[in-house]
Amino acid sequence: MKATLAILMAVFVVTSVFATAAYADRGRGKGLQLEDREDINFQTIEKGFTSGWKTRDYLIIKDSNTWNTIWNKVKVVPTALPSVDFSDEMVIAVFMGEKNTGGFEIKIKKIIETETKIIVEVKEEIPEPDSPVLQVLTQPFHIVKTKFSNKTIEFVTETEMEKPRAIPVIVKIDGKKIFKVVTEIDDEIETINLTIPVRIVIKQRGDEFVIFDGNITATINVSVELDGKKLFITDNKSKVQVKVLPSTASERAREALLSHKIKNITLEIVDKKPVYIVVSEQDGRLLGFIPIKLKAKTHVSGETGNLVLVLKPWWSFLVLPAQTNN
Repeated sequence: MKATLAILMAVFVVTSVFATAAYADRGRGKGLQLEDREDINFQTIEKGFTSGWKTRDYLIIKDSNTWNTIWNKVKVVPTALPSVDFSDEMVIAVFMGEKNTGGFEIKIKKIIETETKIIVEVKEEIPEPDSPVLQVLTQPFHIVKTKFSNKTIEFVTETEMEKPRAIPVIVKIDGKKIFKVVTEIDDEIETINLTIPVRIVIKQRGDEFVIFDGNITATINVSVELDGKKLFITDNKSKVQVKVLPSTASERAREALLSHKIKNITLEIVDKKPVYIVVSEQDGRLLGFIPIKLKAKTHVSGETGNLVLVLKPWWSFLVLPAQTNN
């Protein structure tokens, strides 16, 4: 009986070893082989937050006519059509659709080729509820080019809720108020005098954008771009970051022209730099007896908040401030 049990156990062990070896052999490629996967290189053509594309779309572009049509529809500020050799390349474009605020982002993380298909891994980021974001319409997008393929293309999308990593605040450096974005763990917080966090609102009105900074507003006649944390303005030649709030520009103008009333503020690009142009007006008397309204323009840097230029009529020294009745 014992001899019989020993023989059975030996047979069981030998059978198990052969079965394990056979399974391992199949795993190496003779039975349960996984498809070979290879990362494909790709090059970003354009990525941003203000595409003008209002619907959520994933596009594959394989010919120059379609590429020209898509590019002209996407670009808010027209630029030359990027070169793509469609005999060897194709374009992949992903659009997140229009969002009511900043804080949204879409990007192509990886492109993988298998024996039967191309897999495009897309990551979408959305802001957490009540996180501090700029109040402006955005249309996040990412456009890349990669090697041409006639294989089936499959998109795999990952959506992640982005935790607030930064807050827009007014900071004081050497007595100057400067708009910055600082993180909760930024060492700068220990060395600067922070005021209360502010909510900056940017709205689009026709072809213009308007920044609302409390009761101070500034009109922007060029395009606005956001990277989720920073504010840029762009024209056909330049893309510049804005670091100063309209309220700072207003304060600088008042300091330069004490008796003037602010009429309007515009934010423009001058010599490839952001500049606030503050138009002001003063009630006065030319030669001391002729009633007149004296107008002036003050230029304030959108990068530093420094006074750049004050423009007044050459004869302004002949104007005396109007007397006010108590």
